[in-house]
Order: sequence, then C-alpha cells, then structure tokens
Amino acid sequence: MALSVPLAPECATGASLQPLLRGKGKTVTSLAVQPRPAAADHLDQTAGTEAAAFLDDVRSFTRERVAPVAGLIDRSDEIGTELFGEMARRGLFANSLGYRADQPHGGPERVRFLLQVLEELARVSPSVAKAVMDQNMGQIGMLREYAGRELRERYLDAIATGEQQAAFAMSEPQTGSNVARFTTVATPVEGGYRISGEKDWITGAARRTVHFVVAKPSPESRDVGLFLVDRTRLGAGDGTVEIDDRKEKLGLRGLGEFHVRYHDVFVPVEQVVLGFDRSSLRRIMRHYNGKRLGQSAICLGLSKSALRTAFDYSSARLPAGSPGHLAMRTALAPLVSELRAAQSLIDWAAGEWAAGDDTGAPSAMAKYVTGDLAQRITNTAAQVCGANGLSDKMPLARLMRDARMLTMAGGASEVLRGTVAQQLDRLLD
Repeated sequence: MALSVPLAPECATGASLQPLLRGKGKTVTSLAVQPRPAAADHLDQTAGTEAAAFLDDVRSFTRERVAPVAGLIDRSDEIGTELFGEMARRGLFANSLGYRADQPHGGPERVRFLLQVLEELARVSPSVAKAVMDQNMGQIGMLREYAGRELRERYLDAIATGEQQAAFAMSEPQTGSNVARFTTVATPVEGGYRISGEKDWITGAARRTVHFVVAKPSPESRDVGLFLVDRTRLGAGDGTVEIDDRKEKLGLRGLGEFHVRYHDVFVPVEQVVLGFDRSSLRRIMRHYNGKRLGQSAICLGLSKSALRTAFDYSSARLPAGSPGHLAMRTALAPLVSELRAAQSLIDWAAGEWAAGDDTGAPSAMAKYVTGDLAQRITNTAAQVCGANGLSDKMPLARLMRDARMLTMAGGASEVLRGTVAQQLDRLLD
C-alpha cells in the first residue's frame, strides 16, 4: 500500500525524500502536508458553516501556497510581499468572522475558531501562523475594544486589506517587559503627545507601519498608556522613528525582530488608544494574554505536524510489527496522549479568556505547557527519524527551532509559571 508522507515544506524547495526511502519496499506518493479532514474538526462545528468554509480555504492556502515556500521563509528570514498580499485577500488579517458589537473579542466560539486557523497554518509554517496571529490578536484586539470608532474603522480596514500592518511596541532594551522600569515617555503637548524612548525585540517593526506603543507619563510613574503611531502619517516636525538592529534569530524566522527608537514622535489625541491610568496595563495585558493563547495553538499545530512526520516516515522505513516499528510507536504514544490533553487545556483557557479572565493564569498555563511539550515532541520526532530528522531533507529541524523560540516569545515559560503560581488558590478550586 502506498503511504503519504507529509514533508512538503522542504521537499518543495528542491530536496527530495525519495532517496531516503529507496529500497525500503515502500513508495511515497505524496509529499504534501495533509491537514485533518474538516469533518473531524471540533471547531468547525462550534464556529458554524461559514467558519468551516473559511477553514477549508485556510487548508488549501496552507497546502498550495505556504508549504512550497516554508523552508525558503526560514532560510531567507523573510515572508515575501506577495504571500502577505494573498493572506490579506483571503481574509486572514483583522478577520471579522464571528465578531459582535457587544463582544469585541467575539466570544469563546470566535476565539476557538481563530486558534484553529493558527493551528492549521502552524502545521506547515509557525512563522506564517505568527504573522496571522499578530494581525488578529493582541494589538488588534486592543484596537477593536479600546479605540474610538473612527480610529478603529480606519485601521481595521487598512489592516484587513493588507494596506498596513500593526506592531506592538512594549519591551525595552534594559528592562524587557518589566513595566515598572520602562523609560519610554509620552509627554502631553497641544493637540496630543510626544513620545520618546526605545523599544526592543519588536516583531515586524520595519514592515509594519502602525506601532502600538506602551509609554508612561514619566519614568517614575506606575501609570501607562497605549498610543498608535502611524509612520505613514508623520510629517515635518512630527519627530522620527528609527528602526535598526534586526536580530538573527534561532527560529520563527520571516518577520524580523528590531530595535526601535522614537524621537519626539507626535501622536494626535485621537490616536490615543488608552490614556494614562492604573487600569490601562491590566487592559493591555488582557489582550496580550490572548496572543499567548494564539502561541499555544501554534505550538499545537507544529507538534501535530512533527508527530505525523515522524510516524509516517518511520512507518515507511520499518516493517510493521518489527522491534524498531514497535519502539517508534512506544516513543510517540505518550506524546500523543499529552498533546490531546494540551488541546483540552487550550480549549478551557480560551473559554476562560473569552469569559473575561484578566488574571492571565489560564493563558499562561496553556502557553508554557504547549511550549514545553512542543520542544519534547519535536526533539523526539527528530530522534525517531535518525540523522535525516536533523537534516534539511525534513522539516523537523526547523520545527525544533521554532518550538524553542515559542518558549520565550510572548513570555518565558519560567515567568508564566510564576503567573500561574500567583493564582493557585483559585485554580485549585
């Protein structure tokens, strides 16, 4: 019987698995990543017919357009303009399916639908999945919920069509995400504010023309605000935004992480998303926690891809019932069990977040559990495949590097465990 081995991302760029399997008595008939059929998808049923059709289109896009260039994106550290344009045309940015006026985040069904979109994309390219996440969650959620109507409509339309993209500028060079030590300030002036300061590790800052900047009234203040800086609208006398120091990262390549300096940048009052207030940080972090759910879904998708890759590849090489075949199944079985449990954890955390949780504990739990699990799964999958698993003939080495980055991006696992520890009393009930 012919076997389907879903290893297309690298094969589509010129590498072939046929030499690896030659002489093993099995034939590889397809090298395309095979998503799960729509009928098996829990979220298709909960999100409705329209969501199911959208997910089918996402699967086609992933298989036909993303898979052939996934390896190239990693090697070049660039997602091409053409691919970004197609993502926008397919409705992957600022997607409004399932949103309601009284629920800016869309409710639990909407959240779970978005997470499944990210999971499908991450099966082939976690980098592309993260690009889509960034234009639907986090800063986009803040824009939907907190910005005035005119500002919201102007930028959601621009992001949805791909005319503009949005970056979230919070971390600083010397303090990371420790808001108490932030030094970026927004000084009140006639008609608005002037922002000065430095941010670091800002994803996509060069390509993304809209920056959501977290700033304080003074370095000593405990209050924060959120300001929309549109680099395309800065005129003479409006200050400058300097972007440099692109990081050479281990994984999640394709978007770029940058150092950004804001030099006396003018922000009109109508582009203040959240004013200075003790509650603003909590409101910002609520949507940041939503992005952590998105990263959990990305970990889930890449983990499923790694397990399927290892299982199909090894099954093609090892005779059924042989000691090696049994050893492979025994190595993967507990990881499959843990992955199913992690999927239930994400589903629970998504429901908690959509219901208004602002402690961050459910999202933190989902992210560090799936991130740590993704590292173990990709490492075991590569081991099962032998030397080929660590070569450019297969996607596993790339997925290993992406998994490692996901334990850091959006909050290190150690920090997230601390968030959960602070809420143990409630979580033990």
